[in-house]
Amino acid sequence: MRVVVKQGWYGLRVLDAPISLDVEPSDTVQSVKSRVLDSQGIPSHVLSVMFSGSVSGSGRQLNDRGSLADEHVEDGATLMLVRPTTFVIFVKMLDGKTVEIHPDADDRVWSVRLMLYKLCGIPPQAQRLVWCGKQLVSNRKLSDYGISIYSTLHLVMRLIPAEIWVVPENGDEHLFLRLRIGDVTTVADLKRYVADHHDIEPARQLVKHDGTVLQDDTALFMPPIFSSVHQIGGSVDLEITAAAAGGAGGRGPVPDGVRWVLGKPTQVAWAKIVAGTNNFATQLGELGGFGAVFTGRIGGVDVAVKRMDQDEDLGIAAGMPGLVQLRNELAALSKFKGPHLVPLLGFHIPAADGDGKPCIVYAKMGGGDLASHVWPKAGEAPMPWWRRLDALIDMANGLRMLHTSDDANIVAHMDVKSTNVLVDDDGRCRLGDFGICGTLERVRVVLAGGRIKTVSKRRDSPIGTIGYMSPEYLRAGRMSVKCDVYAFGVVMAELLTGRHANPGDGELLVEVLEDVGGDADALADLVDATAAWPAPCAVALWPIVFACLQHRRVDRAEMTDVLVRLEEVRRSFPRA
Repeated sequence: MRVVVKQGWYGLRVLDAPISLDVEPSDTVQSVKSRVLDSQGIPSHVLSVMFSGSVSGSGRQLNDRGSLADEHVEDGATLMLVRPTTFVIFVKMLDGKTVEIHPDADDRVWSVRLMLYKLCGIPPQAQRLVWCGKQLVSNRKLSDYGISIYSTLHLVMRLIPAEIWVVPENGDEHLFLRLRIGDVTTVADLKRYVADHHDIEPARQLVKHDGTVLQDDTALFMPPIFSSVHQIGGSVDLEITAAAAGGAGGRGPVPDGVRWVLGKPTQVAWAKIVAGTNNFATQLGELGGFGAVFTGRIGGVDVAVKRMDQDEDLGIAAGMPGLVQLRNELAALSKFKGPHLVPLLGFHIPAADGDGKPCIVYAKMGGGDLASHVWPKAGEAPMPWWRRLDALIDMANGLRMLHTSDDANIVAHMDVKSTNVLVDDDGRCRLGDFGICGTLERVRVVLAGGRIKTVSKRRDSPIGTIGYMSPEYLRAGRMSVKCDVYAFGVVMAELLTGRHANPGDGELLVEVLEDVGGDADALADLVDATAAWPAPCAVALWPIVFACLQHRRVDRAEMTDVLVRLEEVRRSFPRA
């Protein structure tokens, strides 16, 4: 078919007279526009195409990506080249390509990030947008920066944590790497990193993601790799198998015969656990009277082994047996994985007539628990304010993932406290100890404000730690994700004040806060001087604490809202 293209009433003048083009209904509007403009060296984004009619009357701007058939352009139609009638800006991506988006001048930067996520699959939290050398702040409007039509923004990636397995075939070593996407940008970079740090030549490495072999030029910051980072909260599993020198061959043995696979907990023989922990020689901590945690090395990885010591028929004080706790924890951590949860590696469930005790095996976190950083040993410096704020954001990320799963069920941790938050070798905080967590069915009941209600469960006797348990859980055993929100508020208060939730010989921390109420001077006096909190930062955090500690669970904040508010505080008070 044939269409006529002519100069519109406004916009850059490129045509002295109308021209006729032979086109196909399947041709895109962009391709038709390019045929006219490319020959004159004019970028196609400068003008848009309008279909028939006057500009102010029946004319309709066409979608560049649509086909002529989709846009109902028929044989003999007249198309006009005009200045775009919508606000257009361009974003230069990491791979050098430029994408076009159509926000409004008064849209905020976060809405641009959402547009890029929908267009390219890069999560908003991983994007950094730069214009004229300045990083754009999420809650500011485009117009605040003077960004106008045809402006070009540059996308810079925030470094996202990644957890990567290295599983050599020759059995010489079995490595669990933690690095950041950004430290390496392509598969080839990753292979060089492994070669430099672990002496496995790139030619011997085979990199897989979800069972698919990745080519050397595959970008780790683009879909499908990066989209999986978003879906599981910031962690990506890449397996690097290294063939034995001189040939490929099948998988060989690994140290002590145990092979770990992230997301697929391995049943470990009792003898392997005993050997790997040197018969439980080094204890890391207690489990409240029903077990202990030991350190060791199994499958070539430094591990922490959680051993349930109490007999199955006795259970713990509140009536939950150790084996039930283990199964709870397996169910929760097998479903979720990411940089804000302790990596689950394996387990041991003894047979009815077999040896051993119920155990869970984790990757060892080298930094101990959060409490040991807030209240360090004599002579050690307390955790500074900015690291405490980072810790709260790490915790909030982990809880948000549990509470907002796309699955039919979501998880309430039910034992959030400073001793159940572990610090890894990079200083990142991770939620641990899911032994008394509760799985809740998601119900599609929309409340005021668009929130999604979830069914709660009731326990005959509440299990947890006094000082962190919410009123409805302590009183009636009613479990919900809002119990976690309450406990998170208590941990926030601990990090702000430097006081223990339950000092044992005085008022609970929540009782102290109830007595103080909204008295600004009294709250300022409670702030921990050893952390050197900036006064305005502490003032900004107190409302978040009280939003979490509301007596009625329906009045408490959602974890997603808490995370957004904490990140805004961090942006407002960057580390000096």
